Amino acid sequence: MFNLNENIINIGLWTLFAILIIWTWCPALIAWMGGTKSFYTGPSPVPEKDPFLNAPDYLYWQIPLHQADYTLIGDIFYSIRFFSSHWQMNNLARLYYSRQLNTWAILHRSPEPINTWNTIEFITLLSDGGMVLTKNIQIDPGEGDENDNEMILIGHPSFNFTEIEGIHVEELAQLRRSGRKSDSDSDAERLLQQRKLRTDPLIKEESQALAKKFFSLSSILHASVSIPIVYILGIGTWAFPLVNISFILIMRLGEWSTKKQIAWNTQMAFRELQKMNPR
Repeated sequence: MFNLNENIINIGLWTLFAILIIWTWCPALIAWMGGTKSFYTGPSPVPEKDPFLNAPDYLYWQIPLHQADYTLIGDIFYSIRFFSSHWQMNNLARLYYSRQLNTWAILHRSPEPINTWNTIEFITLLSDGGMVLTKNIQIDPGEGDENDNEMILIGHPSFNFTEIEGIHVEELAQLRRSGRKSDSDSDAERLLQQRKLRTDPLIKEESQALAKKFFSLSSILHASVSIPIVYILGIGTWAFPLVNISFILIMRLGEWSTKKQIAWNTQMAFRELQKMNPR
């Protein structure tokens, strides 16, 4: 006997499953094919009522930046499209400039749902067209291969401002001894153009690697939950899309929960660091 309700449920589940697969797999496919792109706007003036003025993670970096005579230039808004399995990741950063060192500092706020000021980088443009970029996160071995006359990339995992800046300053001193000097004519617009030019290939490589990992893991896990259902009930059953829909939602919820836990742990770490190193 024709059961209208069961067929409607079956069609609805298969439709939702198809939408979720397209929503999660399409950006990963584009990223895998090298379609990751980044876009910058700014710098724009910091709002008069700064929403981050009392945030412990922001103050942790803002205070030593001010003490080291870095001038706040403005906010930078940038987005990365088709990164791993994400359609778009929106990011906020703040640009600073040290006239004494002729060096720029960019303080990055991690995108949703982490929302934490946890990455800082120091950038100096060189008169021969090169660039020195030092940041407080680990550099993958593949990224280290990018070090040449075009860009010297240094990664040092640390939350110690003086330590990270010192590594950057020491690299500049070594370059001066070898005859390479900083570019005294650099401005914010040129800095962002050069940073985008130098770092876009690295972002694209990272996105491709994450997309491949996403496809491999998702394919294995989807197959592991789908094959028994198909074997027992057949592929046309409503159980097939229902189990896979649940699996996709659980994966996304798990990813979101992990990032929220990272955000909480990072905020607590900054609070402890502020207590240990009051300024």
